[in-house]
Amino acid sequence: MIEPIDICAVLKENCAFESLAPEQMLPVCGRVLRTLQPRLREEADPDDLRLLRLAAALARFELFSLLLSESDRFSGYKAGDITIQKNLQAELRFEQQLRDEALAAAAPILRDGGFYAAAT
Repeated sequence: MIEPIDICAVLKENCAFESLAPEQMLPVCGRVLRTLQPRLREEADPDDLRLLRLAAALARFELFSLLLSESDRFSGYKAGDITIQKNLQAELRFEQQLRDEALAAAAPILRDGGFYAAAT
């Protein structure tokens, strides 16, 4: 059975979350896992790596959303003669793409949740 600490370990592999303490990440990881578990198909393996990847992608997206309040995290900065400019919209689209790809990959182990339509 996948635990919140497993999701946290996957996220800590990403440098974007290395500054976050596990104590900050674990509540989000636990909440995501509690949301996903009832959506698993009865025949699905609760240790399936697709579930871990999906939980990590959803937790990553939620943590990204929470970190948006840190204004300096997404602003530009200067390093010597080089100016680094971050594009918040591009980063948000990237996070959404990761989430959507993980949802698509895990679809075979999840119950159908109803009708969903999105326009891009």
